[in-house]
Amino acid sequence: LQGQLKAVTLNNIGCFYKNTGRPHLALQYCNSALDIEREMDDGLSMASTHLNLCSILSAMKRHSDAYDHAQSALQLVDACNPKAGGPAPGQPAGISLRAVAYHNLAVQLEAMNMLQKAVQMLAMGHEAARSELGPDNTITLSLEKQWTRKERALQDLNARSKRRESARNARGGWSGRKSTSRPTGTHAAGDPAAAASAPSATSAKRAGSAARYLSPRRAGTGGYAPLRRPASAHTAASYRPVS
Repeated sequence: LQGQLKAVTLNNIGCFYKNTGRPHLALQYCNSALDIEREMDDGLSMASTHLNLCSILSAMKRHSDAYDHAQSALQLVDACNPKAGGPAPGQPAGISLRAVAYHNLAVQLEAMNMLQKAVQMLAMGHEAARSELGPDNTITLSLEKQWTRKERALQDLNARSKRRESARNARGGWSGRKSTSRPTGTHAAGDPAAAASAPSATSAKRAGSAARYLSPRRAGTGGYAPLRRPASAHTAASYRPVS
């Protein structure tokens, strides 16, 4: 009895530290409680502590570790009461540890982007709560509401995925069509060498502009000399020599 009271006290202190934003201290106290419960071989008490550890680790975003503790809690509850349809002996009144374990599993699965499995866990948790606590129990009704909401979210997610897949297939089919129009240039289609050698309209225009300001190659100069702009008629008349 002394060990059981100590484990309960450590669990309570752990829950206090969790609720006050000190999860690492909460883990220490709940792990200490779990060690005592293992020595006592108290399956349901260990299951309850595993659920506390699951809640603390989930708040720390350690969802994989939290999932493992929820799974351990479910296995301990099943070992104490293999037959579904009633609460495990020694289980606190008004609560179903099995239903809580399924709920915690669903929360961690959803956090790990496994919504379909999370919906399955919620369905099993609702069934456990209904059989152990009754259809009108608060936990049963809460799990039923969560199950319905997540199932609807899963259906919406699947519908969006199908729409995106259809859109990708439509874009792929359009881009895969071959063009039947012939090239406008003189080079043959599909000939890279001919396409590279054919001058573009832009390069031809630039060449024409440059040609207006360059004179033919002068003998012996080795280059091009800029042309002088022709003088206007007015300027030429002004400087015409007088005869």
